[in-house]
Amino acid sequence: MAGPTVGVIGLGFGRAHIPAFQANGCDVVAVCQRDEGSARTIAEAHGVKGVFTRWEDLIERARPEIVVIATPPHNHLAIAEAAFARGAHVLCEKPVALTADEGQRILASAERSGRVAMTGFNWRFPAAMQTLHALVAEGAIGRPFHIGVRWLGSRWAAESAAATWRMDRTQAGHGVLGDNGVHVVDLVRWTFGEFKRVTATMGIPYPERSAPGVGRPPDAEDWCLLLGELTNGAQVSFTSSRVAHGAKPPTSTVPNPDSIPAVMDVAVVGGTGKEGFGLTLRLARAGHHAIIGSRDAERGAASAAKAIEQVGGDARISGTSNAEAASSADVTFVTVPFEGQAEIYRSIKDVLGAGSIVCDATSPLATAVGGRAWHVVRPWHGSAAEQAAAILASGVRMTAGFHTISAEALQAIDEPMDSDVLLCGDDADAKTIVGDLIDQIPNLRWVDAGLLSQARIVETMTALLISVNRGYKIRDSGFRITGRDRWGDPKA
Repeated sequence: MAGPTVGVIGLGFGRAHIPAFQANGCDVVAVCQRDEGSARTIAEAHGVKGVFTRWEDLIERARPEIVVIATPPHNHLAIAEAAFARGAHVLCEKPVALTADEGQRILASAERSGRVAMTGFNWRFPAAMQTLHALVAEGAIGRPFHIGVRWLGSRWAAESAAATWRMDRTQAGHGVLGDNGVHVVDLVRWTFGEFKRVTATMGIPYPERSAPGVGRPPDAEDWCLLLGELTNGAQVSFTSSRVAHGAKPPTSTVPNPDSIPAVMDVAVVGGTGKEGFGLTLRLARAGHHAIIGSRDAERGAASAAKAIEQVGGDARISGTSNAEAASSADVTFVTVPFEGQAEIYRSIKDVLGAGSIVCDATSPLATAVGGRAWHVVRPWHGSAAEQAAAILASGVRMTAGFHTISAEALQAIDEPMDSDVLLCGDDADAKTIVGDLIDQIPNLRWVDAGLLSQARIVETMTALLISVNRGYKIRDSGFRITGRDRWGDPKA
């Protein structure tokens, strides 16, 4: 028996819902976005037949049983009321509405139609959150007195980061509190109890960064600090920010490989190219959230849709601009040609603060100056990786690797690898984190090749392998280091 039909309106975050519904037996019959070309690309990648540029047409003509609303919040009320009137269930992304009154109208419409109204509080569903909820419910942790939560993001931490409609309260309804902080609020209410009273302060660090097409200062908060008390007396404090520079806590101190997060947000800047796309496929297959970065956010999104199709519907892959990809990642891989490397790093340097981990895979091939691919040029700084480190802020944890790994082999995701990654870097813990990601790719090993200055040697090996491939008319030669079965951290 076929599952319920689904229509997705808004393909920014909405595109993530498509493979999720498909993986659970639903039939996604239509998608909607104003940019028809982008909508068709995403639809084709997921086998969705219906493509619309007006949400009214999707509801009237496709008649899905479930409507996903993932548009800016100022559209939510009208779409929800129309969907309920047509007898559809509604999954609405948050913030649900611009005002409490609009939210009540959406609920009333759902009640009149007898249909389900749901919002995307996805923090309730991961195994870790389910376990936490169960432990608290059974009293395993005792009576909670203090609850502290932080959600710190860096998407708009740089003053030069481009503004979006999210800076305009008329379109967004809320700032970071309604966009990210609402997840914290729901988690606390669901797990620990209802709020009794709250106080909060919030702010906007760059008042000159207005939303596109809006001729006034931004009025949607970029950070919020909240203090609250629950009905059971527990005290709550949480900070939510989209302008916080710095590494995520799990990546700041990793003396023990067992403390590395099991699932990471990994950006692949240049992920639309062959090497980057293959690395994206492998990381997503390993269970990580892979974020394809591109100069063109739409191209990044299209590549992500293609990658999901190859890896499978449950893969966590997204696509966006290079800067946005790097700003939200635990680790950032940069897989770009040498001729464009400096420009790319300058475009992302403002979102890579002290503590950020970067793995550069650039090889300074002579093609950058019109030469042959099996020849190299010598960067002024000694290596491409050292050049990149000089561009980025002090404190960025730079590593270099993947120069000897074939793009074709990476993309053949059903085949095990047969090469070693020679990993260079001055920060041993950063190499361990990158190395752990490498170890999760079947049959791929990492070898600590020494300090970042060793990249001056390792990067040239790409040209050597190109020469070997050329002579033997193959495309996937590589290196295996002999002497022991397992390499990795020399101290392990």
